[in-house]
Amino acid sequence: MSKDICYTCEPYELKKYSENKINDGINKLDISASENYQFQNGSSNKIIEQPEAKRSFFQYRYLVALLQFFGYFGINVFRLVTSISVVAMVNNTAVDSHKTTNVSVASCPFNFSSLDENHLPENTGEFDWSPAIQGYVLGAGFLGYVVTQMPGGMLAEWYGAKFTVVCGLFLSALGHILSPLAARSSAYLLIVMQLVRGLGQGLIAPAQCVLAANWFPSNERSLLNPLIMSGYSVGSLVSGFTSGAMCSSTILGGWPSVYYIYDEIILAQRQDFLTTLAVK
Repeated sequence: MSKDICYTCEPYELKKYSENKINDGINKLDISASENYQFQNGSSNKIIEQPEAKRSFFQYRYLVALLQFFGYFGINVFRLVTSISVVAMVNNTAVDSHKTTNVSVASCPFNFSSLDENHLPENTGEFDWSPAIQGYVLGAGFLGYVVTQMPGGMLAEWYGAKFTVVCGLFLSALGHILSPLAARSSAYLLIVMQLVRGLGQGLIAPAQCVLAANWFPSNERSLLNPLIMSGYSVGSLVSGFTSGAMCSSTILGGWPSVYYIYDEIILAQRQDFLTTLAVK
């Protein structure tokens, strides 16, 4: 009877042994595969898994948004300070500041003539530009801004938004800082510099849109994009309060100071922009 029991158990034991052997082989394959996966380029050092670092609240995209804010800030600053500086640059006395009116009044028994003069505040500007030339100087920047809107977006798609924004900042800063030298050379050369400034600024706005689409997640665009666009209003506020006093002062010759000082601010922002985006 015992022999029968042993005979009946023998197939079960053989089956159990074969299943264990197969499972051990599979486990060895899994272990070897996982170990091979942990090697890199045939090196004998295994990859050590490190715990994930804590994410900081201040992300790089917020810094990019801040730099974009200053980009729009510079666009409106350059426009407004140019408009205000032209008032200080032009000698209104030489153009048409005195308007003389001769009025003859006949009365009985006396005849007399009265001379009425309308005295305007004296402005001892350097340049004798007609109102038409002043209009060309102020309008050249807006013309350049309109021309490069669509090319700016196309360049941002082809060559990258970072390249396009940097080129726009460089052209606008170059045209702005050379404006005092151009004005002392020729009014038409100043018009060309203002056109260059406008061409550069026209590249910034469409490239900033591409940059925002690449950097900002969709759930944050409704917050970050309005903050960026508010740079227009802040630029008008700051330059409107400061540029008049700077033109009336003796700093850097008076009116040229609004070109040199604000241009240095925008150039510094361009350097920060390059440094930040170099991380990615």
